Amino acid sequence: MNSVSVLIPCYNAHKYIEEAIASILLQKEHVGEILIYDDASHVETTDVLKQIERSEPLVKVHYATKNSGAGIARAFLISNAKYPFCAFLDADDVWLPNKLEIQLKAFSMPDVLVCFSSYFICDSDLKPNFLKTATPRVKRRALLFANRIPTSAALFRTDSAQSVAFPELRRRQDYAFWLKLFHKYPSAVAVGLQEPLMKYRKHAGSLSSSRWQNLRYNYQVFRSELGFNPITSMFFVGANIFNRFLNNKVTKLDR
Repeated sequence: MNSVSVLIPCYNAHKYIEEAIASILLQKEHVGEILIYDDASHVETTDVLKQIERSEPLVKVHYATKNSGAGIARAFLISNAKYPFCAFLDADDVWLPNKLEIQLKAFSMPDVLVCFSSYFICDSDLKPNFLKTATPRVKRRALLFANRIPTSAALFRTDSAQSVAFPELRRRQDYAFWLKLFHKYPSAVAVGLQEPLMKYRKHAGSLSSSRWQNLRYNYQVFRSELGFNPITSMFFVGANIFNRFLNNKVTKLDR
């Protein structure tokens, strides 16, 4: 059953976007559409996207004329999703086979709002260096202290996602989105699967490559998006820094 809208923000990803889409098509029996927001990329990327769009009916690309960042891209993609579930995939990451089939089973429980998984942290050639193991269950309170839901590994309910305004931030908009989503649905849970189902490509161009830079944007998440006062916002920024050291453990893999 085609039940998933796959959402890909894309900017100058001509080197990687074909690999990302190929990893989706390996499990296309669960995919209703692949929506791509091209954020005013250079011609190398738009040429690749137009070729993919011509050859693959599931792919629909929105070509923006102005670069606005991942927040606006993801907000647009969610608002246009037509299927019961949405899944983010960054243009330089890939899914492992059977990801969607495995994750969809988690939604048999009505309180599950998001399902994510463990994932491999890879080099620019997608060779795994580390394994990041998922937290088994995440609720709103835990999210306040750290973002425990990796974007490219997440599958979530479309109707719930469309009921909140997606933050139009250039960075940390995914974290703000999960917080706002679980604020609206405080009894819901995110389930973390122990099996790794995604490969995260870490390279110089990755928006999430700088941990310290991302933490600076967390203040804006708490202050502007959640409406916390400055003292409370700084408290949770500090809590995020602490959790980076305490809980950000990864397993080094033998090469």
